[in-house]
Amino acid sequence: MAEPVIGMDKDELKVLLRKSKSEPVNCAVAASGEDRTLGVIVLDKVKAPKAVSTQLEKRYPKATLVRWGKAEVDTENDPKLVIFTLNKNVTGLGKKLKKSLKGTGYTKVLINFEDGSPSEQELEEEGVQPGVGATPGAPPPSSMAEESESAEAKSADPPSPSPEVNASAEETESAERESEQEVEAEKAAPASPEIAAKHVASARAWIGTRSKVQAEVDKLKAEILKTYQGQEIVGEIEKAYASRIQPAIDKFDLALAQKLAEASKATDAAAQAKLGTEARAILGRYAQYVASEPLIKELDENPFTPLAIRPTVITTLKQLGDALR
Repeated sequence: MAEPVIGMDKDELKVLLRKSKSEPVNCAVAASGEDRTLGVIVLDKVKAPKAVSTQLEKRYPKATLVRWGKAEVDTENDPKLVIFTLNKNVTGLGKKLKKSLKGTGYTKVLINFEDGSPSEQELEEEGVQPGVGATPGAPPPSSMAEESESAEAKSADPPSPSPEVNASAEETESAERESEQEVEAEKAAPASPEIAAKHVASARAWIGTRSKVQAEVDKLKAEILKTYQGQEIVGEIEKAYASRIQPAIDKFDLALAQKLAEASKATDAAAQAKLGTEARAILGRYAQYVASEPLIKELDENPFTPLAIRPTVITTLKQLGDALR
């Protein structure tokens, strides 16, 4: 039986993407060697990402741009978005993956990179719906009303305004022009390359910290499963991990890295400052969570293999906070 050109059967792909809503699944992706417009996607809940990559390369020897990492559906902000976090940078793969996902119900792709490279996004196109019921060539009702009001205003003979009123109006118009000029000047100011570089470095640092935390939790899970191997409790451990532990770790999501990547691409100072402020707000949310969530403390102090989630995250957040001031 021939291999599916996109790496997996669509139904199987949908099943694993649904599972990724509760816990990210391991993945390998590539550009198809058979159809240059398509991407190859292989997902697996058990095999390590590198092993999934090896599997992809064996099944699709003509595939190029092979990368591996994790895949998950964005359940918090956009349920149609699939987020791939890959081991290293690649360009132009997002559009291919998006096309390969056609028919699965997921229409958008975001690719983040563990090395901190700028993210790649492929979002669905949004068409503009034309008006319904309008007569071609006829002005809209509001325009007709405005014309009528204008005609009435012209036919009237209002009294001439006093010099004081004229002066006041001129002053107001002058102030408005100055305000508009100030806004335009702020918009025209170019974004700072130094700040953009800090945004890129900060995104890289956060993605690295997030990967480190996930690796520690995965190590803990493996140690627990090893301890209770062959016992009935293993199933309960898997359920607890998926329902309690992984959701807690997923609070350290990719929102900060995405916002910083967006800020690093800003072309004017105003947009750069606005996005930087939004990034600091996300950082504050992480800081509050890591300081108040008791499960993080429990994970760090577990009896199987002590972790360092809280100090790792707090240290990184402090460094990022200093860099983003």
